Amino acid sequence: MLTRIREDIRSTQRPDWQAHLPDNFGSPEHGKLKADQWRTALEFDIPVSLVRIKFQRKPSGNIDVDARLQKLVDHTLDLAMAIAWGLSRRTSPHHAKRYMFYMKRYISGIKDLFPDYNLKPNHHYALHIPDILLAFGPLHGTWAFSLERLIGRLQKFNSNSKIGVNFGNPFVSWLTMSTGEMESTAMSLFCQRQALIHLTTSDRSPPILQKAWTTIVKELNFHDLDTGLSLREAPSQANLKSITLDGDIQEELGAFLSDHNSLNTNEAFEVQSYPANGVIYCSLDKSPKHSLIYFRNREGASLDDISPGQIRLIFRHYRVMGKNLVNDTFAAVHRYEPMQLLNDPFATYSDFRANIYHKEPISKVTIIRASQIYCHANQRPWNSSSVVMRAINRVGFMLYSTSLYL
Repeated sequence: MLTRIREDIRSTQRPDWQAHLPDNFGSPEHGKLKADQWRTALEFDIPVSLVRIKFQRKPSGNIDVDARLQKLVDHTLDLAMAIAWGLSRRTSPHHAKRYMFYMKRYISGIKDLFPDYNLKPNHHYALHIPDILLAFGPLHGTWAFSLERLIGRLQKFNSNSKIGVNFGNPFVSWLTMSTGEMESTAMSLFCQRQALIHLTTSDRSPPILQKAWTTIVKELNFHDLDTGLSLREAPSQANLKSITLDGDIQEELGAFLSDHNSLNTNEAFEVQSYPANGVIYCSLDKSPKHSLIYFRNREGASLDDISPGQIRLIFRHYRVMGKNLVNDTFAAVHRYEPMQLLNDPFATYSDFRANIYHKEPISKVTIIRASQIYCHANQRPWNSSSVVMRAINRVGFMLYSTSLYL
């Protein structure tokens, strides 16, 4: 089973900002996984692999063995769905209720499947998360991952065995305590880094320094891993390239802009990459893994009215509205159509929100405004003719009724 999961991990398409899993997942060789890697594993990889293994597996003839495998799959999905509701960046009493439902079922499943296992304090703490959600809001406001990352960076410092001042010494006054060498080094490096960032990003900085800093930022991500690559929301002029739109895109764009006096539906400016909400979207020819998206089917649509697709082209188009020349950024998207299955293996796990689609998106292009792009998607082959996809929604977990957010 572990071999199958590793093969599935290698075949999964995921954006760069999402924590990646090692190819030898489950081996002691890769060391302890980070919390964000476990989140990735339970957002998509492990649950989808187990569902696929169970779906493709023939009955063994042993009722107990088959029943236990089904329980293991259900048990893992309970944890995955609890995480989805609990780690949403939007919360509500409904979020807390759904989280508690799945977490209680998950903990009960531990005692059923592994009766000799002793529950840990973290299992008890997990049952208090609904209280935290209701009292303090989404968990990203109170979790300590940023401190954990800071500790990890500090551990990599070359301290030359100088451990610094013993702050636990009760005989030394806090007011007269001198700073140790290690603390001074850390503070000095921090101040130098902040001064460098300020110098290179200031409007008064020489253009050559600003350009150099832009190059450095492309190679190194100084921001929180959970927010992805933090870039400007609007594509710059340097990111634009004049093009002639393909015939099918022209036709769909003309229909999309039927209520406007368009200057020209043939010409536009290709956008090489489109930053939004801290992550980057690209067309298929630029980066396949960053072209897989979920998008709102219409402007202002609720969060449950979204569809998966692949970006063929992102472009900026100019048109006349009254006496004004305006421009919008659009995306030409090819939609994935769901497979019509008599026995959908994910139907039982509706809150997991994974679905099976045809392997290739439809040939007909759909024109959307770039603002309708909702989030990236994970994708993995299901069989020779289909793929399984799930939205990587780190902003707010989807609900069937938007009123539940209020």
